[in-house]
Amino acid sequence: VYMGSESQLSLLFPRTSQKRDATTNMKALQELKDYLADATLPKKSQVDALAHFLYLYHSKLHYDNTPRVRANSLECCHQAILNLPKAFATLTSQQPEILGMILCSRADPAADTRKAAQQATQALEAMDSESLDFSIQALVTQGMWDYLQRILSYGKPLAMHQDLFQKKSQPQDAKLSEKHEEELDERFVRIVGTALGGLQIHILQQYDESLPNAENVKYMWRTLSSPKAALRRKTY
Repeated sequence: VYMGSESQLSLLFPRTSQKRDATTNMKALQELKDYLADATLPKKSQVDALAHFLYLYHSKLHYDNTPRVRANSLECCHQAILNLPKAFATLTSQQPEILGMILCSRADPAADTRKAAQQATQALEAMDSESLDFSIQALVTQGMWDYLQRILSYGKPLAMHQDLFQKKSQPQDAKLSEKHEEELDERFVRIVGTALGGLQIHILQQYDESLPNAENVKYMWRTLSSPKAALRRKTY
């Protein structure tokens, strides 16, 4: 729940992430992007908004089934990097996985999402680390591996669903319909495939700084033996 004092944002945030139609989500994210871009607004209010948005991005928006929702979320990230660079760097240093999510989205199956991710990544690369107490690029690499390890650790669609999407009030062994199982399977392949594709791009571009260690690589055995040919191919 957004805890800031801006009434505009108190009304806006529920429309970005609660179970509304995709059009409502997209419009709300566009409004949030404009809010983060407005140089006339108090920085503190914008930083409070950014903090809550990043929580929503990490827990929900990054995984959304609608490509344009994912793209609009990345456009908000891009705008925050441009207008609130120090706040964005500081907040993501507390949760580096967000940076890994952004980079991995460059391999998203949707063109709009890939484009938005590339723009956000370029803005990250241009960020001035001298004004920070840490290296943003080192944080990016850490976030990439942190995110990949978590996503690959699920192993199966149901494990991912139970951890990321299932309501806490539902029992872990709740019976799923055949249609629901198919939806879980499709989402699992998209999310894992995008993570693997994003890692490939990152290693090719930053090879010397991104060499995997044994702790990182062990998670890839899960997808090497996956029954999904697309995931085995991406892992190779």
